[in-house]
Amino acid sequence: DHNYAPPERLYNLPITNVDEQKKMTDAYLLGGLTVFYLTGMSFNGLMFQYLPNSYKPECFKGDFNDVKYYLMDAFQKVLELIENSIPIKEVRERLLNDLRYLCSPIKEERGHPRNRNNIATKYSWERFISDCAYI
Repeated sequence: DHNYAPPERLYNLPITNVDEQKKMTDAYLLGGLTVFYLTGMSFNGLMFQYLPNSYKPECFKGDFNDVKYYLMDAFQKVLELIENSIPIKEVRERLLNDLRYLCSPIKEERGHPRNRNNIATKYSWERFISDCAYI
């Protein structure tokens, strides 16, 4: 379902590592589910509100590198929208960081930064589970 698919699938980037792609997609979906619980809207639905029509997946036919800037700009605007809806500072900071790590439109930036350099734990859920327990 394209309403929830990560950008690399929407923009038809080639899959070079199926196992890693599954984990990156799972991360994106977990973040998207969190956004849905907070806003009642899909993450992609929110992000595409801030994306110029010519850069939306159904219209854009260029290279993914040409759309990255626009995706990151839309991503940042969604995070700002969510930030303004969470009144408790400690919860807001943790949740926004987790969403940043889970839903980055740039697949290489997904996963917790402390885990990204370790291929075995790059997409580990432990840090996110700890944050959920805190919240």
